[in-house]
Amino acid sequence: MKIFYFSDDTFLDMKTNFELSFKDDFDKQFQFVEKININRNSPGSGVDIWKFKTEMIIDAIKQNIDDIIIISDIDIVFYKPVIPTILENMIDNDICFQKETPDLGINIGFISIFCNETTLQFWNEVYEILCNSNKWDQQIVNDMIYNGKYNIKWKLFPSSIWNWSQGNLNKDIILHHANCASTKEDKFEQFVYVNNFIKNN
Repeated sequence: MKIFYFSDDTFLDMKTNFELSFKDDFDKQFQFVEKININRNSPGSGVDIWKFKTEMIIDAIKQNIDDIIIISDIDIVFYKPVIPTILENMIDNDICFQKETPDLGINIGFISIFCNETTLQFWNEVYEILCNSNKWDQQIVNDMIYNGKYNIKWKLFPSSIWNWSQGNLNKDIILHHANCASTKEDKFEQFVYVNNFIKNN
């Protein structure tokens, strides 16, 4: 399964950490992006980065019609293979997202997408809104999904596809997405904390 992700030179250490944690035999589709915001210290931040990511998603869908792909941020560490969970949850769905909180909300840091006309048009619309509003890409996706502005078959992954804002850390997580951290150093501290928890429980 192809996994699409990106980094600038500031976050190549996090990219390496991300790749070294892979538990699946992914087809790596890495893209290097020039550092756009000189004072940026958090991966994925800023409208230019949001546009780059959305363009990457659109291109990936176009090039992989009828396949399932993964779009991932790099502030993630894997603890178990994730492809079986993706395939199980993608049955009869076009797209699956991480939960933002234990019960609801969409986090777009880790996404599986069935590449078809529906998902292509969805992300084209995300991009159009983004370009016209400079609104946060994750908020655009939440608005489109929860306000019924787009008809797409979607699902939230189980909590084993875990991020910090979900809380309820347990030893059975498949991956850890270090969100809710304002700096790269904070994210690495999260990685250490979660890794120690997994080792000791």
